[in-house]
Amino acid sequence: MQKKRLAPPLRFLMAARQRELGRLEALTELSRLVDLISQLVHSLQKERGLSNALLCDVGDTVLVQVTTQARESAAIEKQVREAWDGLIEPAGPTERASVRLLSSIAHALQQMEPLETLREQVRRRAIAPETATGRYTGLIGALLAIVFELADAAIDADVTRALVALLNFIQGKELSGQERACGVVGFLNGYFTDERKAQMQALVQAQERCFDAFMAHGGPREADASHWEHARELTETLARLRTIAARTSAGQQVDPQLSAAWFAAATARIDAMHHVERALIEGLARLCQARISSTREELADHRVLLDQLSAAETRDGTGRVFSVQARPLSAPPEDNLGAGLQASVLDMLSRQTARLAESEHQLAQARKALDERKHVERAKWVLVAALGVTEKEAHDQLQKTAMNTGQPLHMVAREVIEKLGGKRTGRD
Repeated sequence: MQKKRLAPPLRFLMAARQRELGRLEALTELSRLVDLISQLVHSLQKERGLSNALLCDVGDTVLVQVTTQARESAAIEKQVREAWDGLIEPAGPTERASVRLLSSIAHALQQMEPLETLREQVRRRAIAPETATGRYTGLIGALLAIVFELADAAIDADVTRALVALLNFIQGKELSGQERACGVVGFLNGYFTDERKAQMQALVQAQERCFDAFMAHGGPREADASHWEHARELTETLARLRTIAARTSAGQQVDPQLSAAWFAAATARIDAMHHVERALIEGLARLCQARISSTREELADHRVLLDQLSAAETRDGTGRVFSVQARPLSAPPEDNLGAGLQASVLDMLSRQTARLAESEHQLAQARKALDERKHVERAKWVLVAALGVTEKEAHDQLQKTAMNTGQPLHMVAREVIEKLGGKRTGRD
């Protein structure tokens, strides 16, 4: 039996909804990557903190913890690599993996190559704390750049807003880890130099900007509000140690044992943040699933309506063609069934048009904040490639230019991309 062919408007309407469903399902696949990368980032953050503590002689049993944490990071890294391989396999979602995304993964893989050598140097205490911290930070930065590129796949306004909140929170948490490492070295030395004080202040301010953006784009939900409140309480504890650090000098030193207290307080705060991070990622996955379920339900409703329409056409023996007003150009139906179906189809088309228009508007608003953060991330790597500086030096240069010119950071970033874009490497 020959399969009935729907009228062109209805065929394309169904195709549009099928395409939307496919992109939502792809987003779920990519959200799994966000989850895996966030787990690897958190594990590497812990490994960086413990390595820093070992190299600075903070604690007596740190070597065992460093070794255990390194094994945990390696296990998660294996899962991440397998997921990345899936993006370029014949059956994988290659068309959904942008050039920037694949280039970012290539850069992260390059950063991973010397990781085992770094771990061995840490275990033998054959590397300076700042050098080890810088190398871990560079790798973590490369991983976070991938998360920013993954966010490009979002086609839903609510999902995009959730991603913006998550990305700002993850970045704030990473800056907290950098502050922990900086503080350990300063307290161990007994005082903070002017340069280290400025670095601490810059890290605190950058964290506040990230967490303010996190709150502005959704903040914690009920499920993770208690963990967020706990993290804020621990921030107040850390603030007292920050004040002590700011008052130190070569002539006014403190007990180096404060480095252990600082490390413990900063670690407890980061661990509390990790609970919030996990809740945000789980919420993102639930949101993606909810969007897929609602789209599938709408598709099912459409199919029911179109099956009824096909049945009606079979009964009256005509193949209806619809005008813009959804009226058949052939003779009017003799019963009310045909008119009702036509009205339902018109309503379906009208709702689809209105929904897409509203969705486009909301998505544009949500993407604005995401694009601003991405400009900063991309400009940072443009400076790394063009000037041969480190990631931190590139970010510091962007911030300094923004302060000197009075421009927003994302505007400075856009200018850097426009001026130095021709000198970029394969990261694009």
